[in-house]
Amino acid sequence: MKNTSIFLFFVLFAGFLFSAAGNDTEAMASFKKARAKEADKDPYKAGKLFLEAKLYADDPVLKANSLMNAARCFRKEGFYCKEFDCLQELLKKHLSLVDFTTVIDRQFEIAELCARGHRDPWHPWIPFIKQENRTRDILKKVLENAPCAKQAASVRLRLAMIYLEDQKIAESKKELQDTIKLYPGTEEARLAALEMINLYLQQTERGDGNGKYARETTVLLEDFEKNHPDDTEIDWVRNARKRIYNKTAERYYQMAIYYNKTGRKDIAQRYLATVIRDYPESREAPMAEALLAELDQGYKISQKPWTPTHLNFKVQAFPREYSKTLVTPQDSGNRYLLPIRDLNSTTIPTTKDSGKKEVITDEML
Repeated sequence: MKNTSIFLFFVLFAGFLFSAAGNDTEAMASFKKARAKEADKDPYKAGKLFLEAKLYADDPVLKANSLMNAARCFRKEGFYCKEFDCLQELLKKHLSLVDFTTVIDRQFEIAELCARGHRDPWHPWIPFIKQENRTRDILKKVLENAPCAKQAASVRLRLAMIYLEDQKIAESKKELQDTIKLYPGTEEARLAALEMINLYLQQTERGDGNGKYARETTVLLEDFEKNHPDDTEIDWVRNARKRIYNKTAERYYQMAIYYNKTGRKDIAQRYLATVIRDYPESREAPMAEALLAELDQGYKISQKPWTPTHLNFKVQAFPREYSKTLVTPQDSGNRYLLPIRDLNSTTIPTTKDSGKKEVITDEML
C-alpha cells in the first residue's frame, strides 16, 4: 500500500511538471507571435498576445517579461489605461523583478494624462469612440502605491477636486485633509486649506444646526491666517472670518427669538447671552441686549451701538499693455471704426489714496 502511494505521488508530480512545461511552451509561442506583431508595427495586437503569453506562463520571470512588453506595446498605441493595468499587476505580483521607481514615475505620468482628459480609445480602428473615464480609479491606485512620492501631493489634490465635482463631499474632505496633513508647507497644502475653508463656509451658510461647521471653519481660518499672514488670499480669509462671525451671531439670535415666542424664556436668555458675550461686534449684539433686558429686568443695557466696519481703499491704474489695445483699419474710410488714440502712449497714474471710505455691511459680508 505504501509503495502504491509513493508511485501515485511521483506520477502526479511528473504530470504537474509536464503540464507546467507545456504551459510555458505555449506561453513562449504567444510571446514569439507578439514579437512578430510588434515588428510588423501592430503594437495593439502585440500587446494582446503578450497578455496571452502571461496567462499561459507558469514561470514568474516569463509572466513579468510578458507584462513589461505588453505595457510597452499599449503605450505605443496610446492605450495608457491598459498600460497602467500592466504596470499595476507588475507592482502587485512581481515587485522584486521591476524597477519600482521607474514604474511609479510612469504611473504618475499616466495619472496626469488621465486628469487632463485622456481616455483610451475603444479600438485602434475607431479612435474617436472612447472608453469610460478611469481617472478617479487610477489616481486612487497610484496614491496607494506611493503616498509619499514627490508627485503625490498634486495627485491627491486632483482627486479631492474630482470628488467635489461628483458631489462626494465626505470623500473630498478626506483627501483635502490628507493633503494638508501629509504635505505641510507645499503649495498643494495651501490650496487644499483654501478649498476646505470654502467648502465649510458654504456648508455653514446653507445651514449649521449645532454650529459644528462654523467652529471647524473658524479653526481653519485662524490656522491659515497664522501660517500664511502674507498670502495673496489673506483678505478673502479675513472677510470669511467676518462672515462666519456675523452668520453665527445671527443664527443664535434667531434661535433666541424662536424660544422666546414658544415660551422657553430661559433657553432664549442663554442664546442672547451667548450673542452678547461671544459676538459683541455683530449687528445682533445690541438687539440681543435689548431683548434680554425685556426678559430679565435685572439686566442693564450697555448702550453700545452697533457700527459698520469702514475700510480704506486705493485707486489703482490698469497695468501697462505691451501691445496696441486696438488697431484701426487704415483704409476703412471711417466706415467701421473711428480712429482712437494709442493707449500705450498715455501716462499711467500713480497709486494714491483717494481718501474715500467703503462701508462694509452685513449684507456685503
